Amino acid sequence: MVRRVPALAEERLRVLSRRQPVTVLPGTSIADCLRAIQRTRTGDSVFVRDAAGRLSGVLTERDIFGRIVGGDVDLSQPVETLMTTEPRTLDLDQTIRDAIELMQT
Repeated sequence: MVRRVPALAEERLRVLSRRQPVTVLPGTSIADCLRAIQRTRTGDSVFVRDAAGRLSGVLTERDIFGRIVGGDVDLSQPVETLMTTEPRTLDLDQTIRDAIELMQT
């Protein structure tokens, strides 16, 4: 994508329109996370934040399809059992190129 739209790749992330992410607290069931995604229609991931509001993990589309769909997963288990821990993040002053490179790794 970077090769096809080189000017866009150098834009800062802050220029992109963003929706409010779906967030849950630790202990939220996988089933409730999936319902939150369906209800809000804001994307395909759930961000898990601690009581202080810090990001502690994310349940991604890859987690959902790779572990839940076609698997024998108890949807009542807490999100921490399937979420990606220690997610890498970017600052809004970083570029779209940075985001693409991070997603590719």
